Amino acid sequence: MLVSLLAGLATGETIAAVRRMRRAVVAYLVAALFALIGLVFLLIAVTIWASRRFGEIEAAVGIGLVFLVVALIIYAVHRRTARARAGAAARQRNRDLTNAAVAAGVAAAPGLLKKGSGFALLAAPVVAAGAYVVYRLLSRPDPRDDF
Repeated sequence: MLVSLLAGLATGETIAAVRRMRRAVVAYLVAALFALIGLVFLLIAVTIWASRRFGEIEAAVGIGLVFLVVALIIYAVHRRTARARAGAAARQRNRDLTNAAVAAGVAAAPGLLKKGSGFALLAAPVVAAGAYVVYRLLSRPDPRDDF
């Protein structure tokens, strides 16, 4: 991966990619600006139509309530998905740390076994990991305690 990055830097491919990305960002921002202006004009048209049909105050209150309801729905959905993402990130972090610890242990095992007291040094983390697993299992709350 590092070789690929260095090769990209050496050939100028990275600079070209950054320029393409910059052009894309500018194009998307201009498109978003025009879309926002279009939405404002559509909102003005809906306000005029609703004010002719229902009255000025009623139209303004109704449109304001619609926007508040949409904002509350967006907020509720965001809160729910943020919690789910945070839980998934924590689980992934735990898996990554476990994998890194196992890889480090496997990589260090030959060097530790060559030394005189290597087995004791190798057994200590295994015993500690086992004790931690037992602790985690025993510290979980019992779901039957809720009744």
